[in-house]
Amino acid sequence: VSRLACYQSDVYTPVIGVKKHTDGIYYWTLDGDWLLDDAGNKIKAQGTDGQDGINGTNGIDGTDGQKGKDGITPQLKIENDYWYISYDNGVTWHDLGQVAGESVMPTFRDVSYDEDFVYITFADGTELVLEIYKTDIIDFKDPAVWAICVSNWDTDGDGELSYKEAATVTDLGSVFQKGWEDGADIVAFPELKYFTGLKSIASEAFSYCRSLVHVQLPNSITSIGDEAFFYCDALENITIPESVVSIGTSAFWGCEAFDSVTIPNSVTSIGDGAFGACFALESVTIGDGVTQIGNSAFSGCENLSAFYGECASTDNHCLIVDGRLVAFAPAGLTSYIIPECITSIGESAFMNCNLKDVTIPNSVTIIEDWAFGGSFLESITIGNRVTSIGENAFYACYNLSSVTIPDSVTSIGNYAFGGCGALENVTIGESVTSIGNYAFSGCGALESIYCKPIYSPSLGDSVFDYYYPGPTILVPSASVDAYKAADGWKDYADIIVGYDFTE
Repeated sequence: VSRLACYQSDVYTPVIGVKKHTDGIYYWTLDGDWLLDDAGNKIKAQGTDGQDGINGTNGIDGTDGQKGKDGITPQLKIENDYWYISYDNGVTWHDLGQVAGESVMPTFRDVSYDEDFVYITFADGTELVLEIYKTDIIDFKDPAVWAICVSNWDTDGDGELSYKEAATVTDLGSVFQKGWEDGADIVAFPELKYFTGLKSIASEAFSYCRSLVHVQLPNSITSIGDEAFFYCDALENITIPESVVSIGTSAFWGCEAFDSVTIPNSVTSIGDGAFGACFALESVTIGDGVTQIGNSAFSGCENLSAFYGECASTDNHCLIVDGRLVAFAPAGLTSYIIPECITSIGESAFMNCNLKDVTIPNSVTIIEDWAFGGSFLESITIGNRVTSIGENAFYACYNLSSVTIPDSVTSIGNYAFGGCGALENVTIGESVTSIGNYAFSGCGALESIYCKPIYSPSLGDSVFDYYYPGPTILVPSASVDAYKAADGWKDYADIIVGYDFTE
């Protein structure tokens, strides 16, 4: 039983409640203190059970038992601008004090309510807040959720779940978890907020709950586990409590109905792919406590248009954490100069974006895996401090026609420019020492490859496609023979020619 509480800014209103004593009996309270009768006794809020009668003998009926007694319900009234209370059904009344304010019976201006309170605004602007009376039994909105909760956590066997029983649950386990084809039929679980014993939403707790539309997380949790809501594709925007510190890998991956996400200040880390494939996501607000955002955290969010927060750039185009650009937002932007504060382009940061022209500043030293993979790039300028280009960094940038890899770069990852079907000309900087497998495979339009290193870089498998007559590989004139004899390069010996890079 929870109390009925009354609060009003300008008018004194007694607060009548119910509280359980150490004797196990509920008694009435007034303004938080025990409500006492004239003799100083606490007033019971619950009735007294009757006593069993005495069994009869020799065919004679026994004696009736003593009848139970109803609990006493206090009554309140206002008379002559004073509050009065009675706890003997109106026989006697006791003065509680004068009603403050200009009007004893003001008229209502507005009435609203939520799950917990009724809000009454009077004509003079004062507000009365009434806490809604609740039984100890949780009223589940979704019968499927009710059935699962009762079957797993109804400890007293009454066929219901109480607030107390919910609060004792420390692990949801896998009772809601389903597979791809047989996602749980649950639709709404706002009552999860009463499971205050939870410290974490366990990994895969609601994965593939594809009918789940609404859930309210308890304020007790500090972490949301890996794939906790994986592919809950009907789940609408969710409020992440201020208590949460970490969001796990792919925690909300595939939540296609999200259109906005707010990460509270309490969160310090967001896992790999945490919000990946949230196709409807348009805006993200990042709290100022975030220090780590995993790879591909927002990959595939093709409608993402803005980031907000302390760790985001001021133009709201990119999300930056400790100098690492981890995600890019506007789908409609076609040309972009990356801010000078960036030192690395994170994994999948620009993946599948609509950008046609990008300038990477000299502050950047690393371009990570899949950084621009699948994007619509037509041209790119790479700053002269980049030292490594990751795997698939520009994979399947079908519209990219030319690229110059600066002299600062030492390594080019596997498939780095693979599948760039329109790529015609490539310049490989003089410091490159290794080129990964298939780095330029699928680049059928290649005509010229200018390879500046004096010593041939190590070459992975099938780095260049060789279709007759094939591209021309131009290397320093003094190094032609060495290139033709080197492992990997000898496969392209007949298209290797000398070139004077000093001109």
